[in-house]
Amino acid sequence: MNRYISESTKKKVYVYVPLTVAFVYLIMWIFNLSFSLPTTYSEVVKRDMEEKEIEQVRIRMNGEVYLEPFEVNPPADDREFLIDQPDQVNRLATEEVGLYAVNNGNRLRHSERSHSYDLHLRYADGSSLSYEIADSYIQSLSSGYSTYRVLDDENSLFLYIENLYE
Repeated sequence: MNRYISESTKKKVYVYVPLTVAFVYLIMWIFNLSFSLPTTYSEVVKRDMEEKEIEQVRIRMNGEVYLEPFEVNPPADDREFLIDQPDQVNRLATEEVGLYAVNNGNRLRHSERSHSYDLHLRYADGSSLSYEIADSYIQSLSSGYSTYRVLDDENSLFLYIENLYE
């Protein structure tokens, strides 16, 4: 039995396979999807910190950015909190918030109108990690600006930090 692939079939494969890949990529870009699995905030911090001991946490409120019309408003509260009690530091590093990595974090960030907080984790060796915590997203400012959509109904880390400002 002599089987071969005809030239017209080869041409169809060369056309339809790249078109299918481009279509899948376009759908992922439009709906801001990625191939990542759900994770948690504590897993992201563990992956970023590489077995270091956290010494203190500094928290400050960010201002708000509006795109249309473009405005940058200063933070509503300019207080800064420095937390060095081990139990509170541990809570801020191990909070179980369900997250999902997104492809284009800027689209997610700029669609939000709520304020956010910068969370700086300082380690005993002097190194640090920074995260931007908002109601619907968490962005790692230290490791490639990875942005994560919050999957939980309420972002418990955001609510805990927001209670500090009340």
